Amino acid sequence: MVKDRRAYLPFSMGRTVCAGKYFALMEMKVVVAKVVGEFEIGFPKGEGEKEGRYGKKGEPEWLKGNKDFFTLWLPELRLCLVPRVTR
Repeated sequence: MVKDRRAYLPFSMGRTVCAGKYFALMEMKVVVAKVVGEFEIGFPKGEGEKEGRYGKKGEPEWLKGNKDFFTLWLPELRLCLVPRVTR
């Protein structure tokens, strides 16, 4: 689905590539893994029932109001993080 990979270059490319690129990518993976491993992630009360409904264009309710820009802009997405119980 990617039409042109050059459209997204957060770390640049070629000889001027960011020296910390691979460290930054690994750090993001570690942070996401830790958050998912330590918290139950869900919608806050009152937001969950919206998740299954679809709008006119077949889009989830929380995606309603999405605008198409060069980089995707999403409306506010509220999540609830509850610490996992360890046994």
